[in-house]
Amino acid sequence: MKFVAMIVFTASALTGCAAAVPEPPKVRISSAAELTPLFGKRLTFKTYHSVINEDNTITGEASGTQIGGTWKFVDGYFCREMTEGPEGVMKIPRDCQVLEVAGDTLFGTRDKGNGTDFYLEIQQ
Repeated sequence: MKFVAMIVFTASALTGCAAAVPEPPKVRISSAAELTPLFGKRLTFKTYHSVINEDNTITGEASGTQIGGTWKFVDGYFCREMTEGPEGVMKIPRDCQVLEVAGDTLFGTRDKGNGTDFYLEIQQ
């Protein structure tokens, strides 16, 4: 009986250790130089994907509809202007965002950190 109790204790202790692995810390991106590692990588969430390009453009697709735009940093915020549709028929209002990266995830908060949060998986 002591042997069975020891196995249960050991298994639960190991399970607790696996759950205690810390996540990588979020690192703020506040300049184009800090954004460089993400250039050309696919950023995805469900039916959305985009690519931030070195030439200050953004390309991608949202639910099967083409999106595009431009980006620049203003006072440490990632500011983007976007359009949606094949001819860019729908203009998406400019938004300046706080960006942070942790591991393979890009986190953002709209409206200079005062709006809604989002996250995107970083793919190669």
